[in-house]
Amino acid sequence: MDTSSPAPQAAPVAAATANTAGLQPDAIAEAQAKAQAALAQYLAQSKFPCTTRMKFQSKNLALQHSQLQQKKEEKKDNTRPISSTPVSGTAWCVVWTGDGKVFFYNPSTKTSVWERPPEMYGRADVDVLVSKCPEVKKDEPEHANAEGDSDGSDEETEDGGPPKKKSRSERKKEALLAQQKKDKEKPVRQMLEKPIDPAVQAELQAQRDREKMPLEERLMQFKTMLGEKGVATGSTFEKELSKIVFDPRYLLLSATERRACFDAYVREKLEQERAEKKRRMKEAKEKSSFSSFGSKFGKDPRFKAVEKMRDREDLFNEYMRDREDLFNEYVGELHKKEKEERREKKEKAKKEFMALLAEQTSFTRKTKWSTAKKLLENDERYKAVESSSSREQMFRDHVEKLGDESLSDIEEEAEREK
Repeated sequence: MDTSSPAPQAAPVAAATANTAGLQPDAIAEAQAKAQAALAQYLAQSKFPCTTRMKFQSKNLALQHSQLQQKKEEKKDNTRPISSTPVSGTAWCVVWTGDGKVFFYNPSTKTSVWERPPEMYGRADVDVLVSKCPEVKKDEPEHANAEGDSDGSDEETEDGGPPKKKSRSERKKEALLAQQKKDKEKPVRQMLEKPIDPAVQAELQAQRDREKMPLEERLMQFKTMLGEKGVATGSTFEKELSKIVFDPRYLLLSATERRACFDAYVREKLEQERAEKKRRMKEAKEKSSFSSFGSKFGKDPRFKAVEKMRDREDLFNEYMRDREDLFNEYVGELHKKEKEERREKKEKAKKEFMALLAEQTSFTRKTKWSTAKKLLENDERYKAVESSSSREQMFRDHVEKLGDESLSDIEEEAEREK
């Protein structure tokens, strides 16, 4: 090798590097790539030993790889979440994204919203969480990767040969780390991609509207709605929900306020009905008094047939007592019949619900009530049992008798053995 001969391409490389000060990152990378290509071409045509050329080519590949990694980092998706902080006393988390945006996520309901949920209004700790994006360190695996790419993966052999290849275990470890990172980011990415539930959005808008109207007025309008919809006094909130849920006035109160107002309305209406019933009975009794009876039938020969007024009044009062006893007996029988009908209806609903549970071949001893409820809640036999605690207790009694394998699994196993 003639060591006195200068490298003809060295000056162009230096010149290309010197002229990149005012260029954009993409233009700089392009200029460096052209310079490296020219240098590689020169080395290929020169009389340098093979090992020297391979060293230059290896360094050239390392530089190109570094430039590609830099481009990938620049194009990295900045919309992915970078931090998630739970809010004490609530089921919500404050989540920040890489582009400086903040939203709220509820892991229990898997709901994500941009607006602050009502239960976090007026909280100073939440104000702090949403005021500034927390500083997040870059992922260590990425640094390790970058170092490995520049130092380990392109490491040359002592004799200047090609770079050493990574072992299978090292490649598996890197792939596992990459997959774990991807799996970690996936649920939070789904939060951003999932559209906001219209019901949640409507509730949030209603919360803002409630602040503009006094509570007394909202309560009055809600009770007016209950009266207009014909809510029955002997009914429950769940049964009457279908009548009122689509009325705009339904959202005037929060969930707890709605139920409390409903219960108060039912009690008030029941008291009014009882008072009205007493008034009518008193009025009827007054109309049936002996004095009114005598003034109406005093000229009747049958009235005059009893000579003494005291005897007439005694006969009248005796008749009214007998009549009242008959009426009370009738009412008692009626109540007894209604009670028996309710008991039979409840027993029938219980039997039908147990039959519904028996039809579920996927249930095992380990099946949770929350899972089963989602499968059953649209069935009429599920709705017929009014008490949610009764449904859950019957479910638990049912699954206690089951094994660890579902009936469908046992049937499939028996079919395979045939």
